[in-house]
Amino acid sequence: MQSTKMQFVDHPFRAQALGEIHARPVQPLGPKGRLRRVATYFGREPGRHDQMREEFASWCHKNQIKPTFMTDRQARYQVGEIAATWQLHSEHASITWMAPSTLDEPWPENIGLEAITAAKLLVTTRVDLIDAETVHEEALKGFRRASLSYAKVEEGLAEIATDFLPDNDGFTRLEFAGAGITDVRRGVIARYLLEIETFRSLALLALPVAQDIAPNVDNVERGLENILKRLNNETDPQIIEELLNELNKLALETTHFHGETNALFAASYSYDQLVRHRLGLLEEKRITGHTNMARYLSNRMDPAMATCAALQNRLNALTDRLTRATELLNTKVAIEIHKQNQDALKAISDTSVSQYKLQTTVEGLSTIAITYYALGVLGYILAGMQLGAFPSKSLMLAVAAPFVLALTWLAMRHIRQLHDKH
Repeated sequence: MQSTKMQFVDHPFRAQALGEIHARPVQPLGPKGRLRRVATYFGREPGRHDQMREEFASWCHKNQIKPTFMTDRQARYQVGEIAATWQLHSEHASITWMAPSTLDEPWPENIGLEAITAAKLLVTTRVDLIDAETVHEEALKGFRRASLSYAKVEEGLAEIATDFLPDNDGFTRLEFAGAGITDVRRGVIARYLLEIETFRSLALLALPVAQDIAPNVDNVERGLENILKRLNNETDPQIIEELLNELNKLALETTHFHGETNALFAASYSYDQLVRHRLGLLEEKRITGHTNMARYLSNRMDPAMATCAALQNRLNALTDRLTRATELLNTKVAIEIHKQNQDALKAISDTSVSQYKLQTTVEGLSTIAITYYALGVLGYILAGMQLGAFPSKSLMLAVAAPFVLALTWLAMRHIRQLHDKH
C-alpha cells in the first residue's frame, strides 16, 4: 500500500532546533600539540553580530578561504598546516587554532585574527597537549605555586594543571596530559578547558563595574536618608517641592545604575553557571598536596559574584525605597494643597458673607435714598399743581411716603431677584 506524504508546513525555527545539538561538534585531538584561543568582546551593541559576520566573510574572500560552516555562528577552515575555528557568540567572537609544534607562533598572521579585531581583546588561552598520562614535573615548575591548580580527570586517566596566569606572550597556559584517553575525549576535555577560561573572563567583567558604581549608590542612599529626615517636620510647600525635585534626581540616578548593570549582571551570573557546569563535567579528582580548578575558581569567583549580587539587591531595595518616598512626598504635597484649598474656600466664603452683609446694607440705604429723592420729586409736582381744595403738600407727602418706600423696596427686591437668576 502506497503511503501519502502529509503536506506539513515547517515551523520557522525547526531547522535551528534540530541543528542546535550539532552546533558544537567535538573536534578529535591527537595526544600532542598546542591549542590556542583568542576571543574579543563586543558586548550587546546593536548590529555587531552582522558586522562580525561581514568582517569574517570579507577576510575569507580576501584570502580565498572557503570555510565549512557548522552553523551561521561557527565555521572551520584550514590555513596551510593550521586548523582554525571561527565562532560568534552572544557577546564575543573567537578564533581557536591548532598548529604543529614547528609553527607555534602565538600571534600568527592570516589565520583569521584580523577578522575579530573590531572588538576588544578579552581572552587569550593556550592548552598544551602532552603525550603522557601525567603532567611533567618541569611543566609544573613553570607555574606559580600559590595559584597552581592540579588534578586528575577522566577517572584518573588524564591530568590538567594551570595557574591562570598569562605567559610571556599573554596567553593563560593550561597543561593537559591525555595520552591515556581517546582522541574524541581529548577534544572534549580541551574544549571544556577553553570554555572555562573564556566564561570565567566574561563572568568577571561585571565586578569592576560593580566596584565603580558602589560608591555612587552609597551617595544616593545617603541623599535619600537626608531627604527623609528633612521631610518629617517640613511643612513649607516650597521646600517640599525642592525635596521632591531632589528625590526625582536620585530616582533618575538609580534608574541609570540599573540600566548599566541589569544586563551585565544577568550575563555574568549565566557565565558563572556555565563555568561551574563545565567544571562539574570535568569531574576533577584532587592530587594530594594540590587544589583543583573547581575549588580554586570557586574561592575567587564566589566573592566576585556575591559582590555583584549584593549591589543588585541594594539597587532593587533603593528603587523600592525611592518609590515609597516619592509616594509619601506626593501625598504630603497633596495634603498641603488640600489644606490650602480649604483655607482659600473658607476665605472666599467669609468674603461672600461680608459682601452679602454689605450689599444688604447698601440696598437698605439705597432704598431710603431713592425714597427720599422720589418724595422730593413728588413734592415739586404737588407744588406745581396748586391744588387749593386738597390738604396741604406736607400732609400729602406724609401720606405718600410709606407707599413710595414700599414701592421702592419692592422694585429693589425685584431687581435683585433678576440678578440672582442670571
